Amino acid sequence: MSESRLFGTDGVRGRYGKYPIDETTSSKLGYLFATFAGLSSESRDILVGRDTRVSGPVLESSFTAGVIAAGYTPVLCGVISTPGLAKILSNHRYAGGAMISASHNPYFDNGFKFFGSSGQKISERKINQIEEKINSIESPFTMTKKLQDRVKFINGASSYLNSINQKKKYTSNKIILDCANGSLSHIANKFFEPRIRNLVLYGTRPDGFNINHLCGSTNISFLQEEVLKNQADIGFAFDGDGDRIIVVDNTGAVLDGDDILYIIATYMQNQGTLKGGVIGTEMSNIGLELALNELGISFVRTSVGDQNIIKKLRELKWSLGGEPSGHIIIPDWEVFGDGLICANILLEIVENHELPIDQLVKGLTKRYQENLNIETSNKYAIFNNQRLKDTISQIEDELDSKSRILVRPSGTEPKLRVLVESDDANIRGLVLKTVAEQVRALEKIG
Repeated sequence: MSESRLFGTDGVRGRYGKYPIDETTSSKLGYLFATFAGLSSESRDILVGRDTRVSGPVLESSFTAGVIAAGYTPVLCGVISTPGLAKILSNHRYAGGAMISASHNPYFDNGFKFFGSSGQKISERKINQIEEKINSIESPFTMTKKLQDRVKFINGASSYLNSINQKKKYTSNKIILDCANGSLSHIANKFFEPRIRNLVLYGTRPDGFNINHLCGSTNISFLQEEVLKNQADIGFAFDGDGDRIIVVDNTGAVLDGDDILYIIATYMQNQGTLKGGVIGTEMSNIGLELALNELGISFVRTSVGDQNIIKKLRELKWSLGGEPSGHIIIPDWEVFGDGLICANILLEIVENHELPIDQLVKGLTKRYQENLNIETSNKYAIFNNQRLKDTISQIEDELDSKSRILVRPSGTEPKLRVLVESDDANIRGLVLKTVAEQVRALEKIG
């Protein structure tokens, strides 16, 4: 894959102010997306949402200009979660929708996620169409500044909440939510307060710069401390655009996407609603695979990315999949990576079992994993370098059958991601050090 490819594993993403997250490219994306989305829809409306990043309104404006230049009407729904925008699309008539967000990334990054009229992310064919045209068209931004009166507005957060409204109340004494100062900052409380006796909220004061900063699903130590300090029953941490969830149990232990998959899979198996097995990714802990197999539940891995999981679920006609990062997919329950709904599902499972959530993962023993993210501007070139491949191959030959290494370029950031799975801390440390040194050496060579 080229370093200059526009789309990664989850849309377009990068540092704001630099290609492709600049106003010129944003307006081109608006133009092209609206053009191609409209080919398969009678609607002329394009739904646009964003998270709380300081660059959101600027990109929203330039993207909107592109949509107008293509002859379509942008419908702005304000700050909303990515699954919230997808839910609105699935319930109403739009040609498609775009979410302006960089998910779990810091505030200085931003990006675009694109959805079809059904609320599902756009196909590889449409992605390729945009990739092919993006550099051959002029930016329509300057031509449409006077057309802003063609923009429509809706209250996206209210529309989303109305579509998922539930009246069930829970008996848990205290629940903590960490909203990462992101999209769910002013949504999660409205969903949970009517049904939870004692709700404690953190990460609900976005200022444009603090999204995901020392909070949220990628900075879980904060929630661990608060769960223990408040003697809470459970804590839920979301990411900046609300499509991930990580759990902290009543003992302060972290339950990631693998733990969540195990809890939901065993619940669905007991309810008789689990179709086939469970789809994980190459990042999934081998302990999850072994634990599910013990229960007679098949486990299949696919490449990282929720789109790859959804594709495999459709192919096998299975009903549950997810990633360690906290993306959980349950097609039969219309859950396609929705942290808020997944938290609600977990509370229902806890309620039905009448047990604290830490007791629901007793059958799962995960192997020790260590991850290393190596920043590099040449992630694909280095990943494909034969020297690195030889180093990885040599490491694989030396590891025992219960250990493994995985190196992959991030689909959303300029990084190489390294995972080592082994119960031996010395081996994990040595492998990470070896790979990091090799990457640095290759970077110097250029």
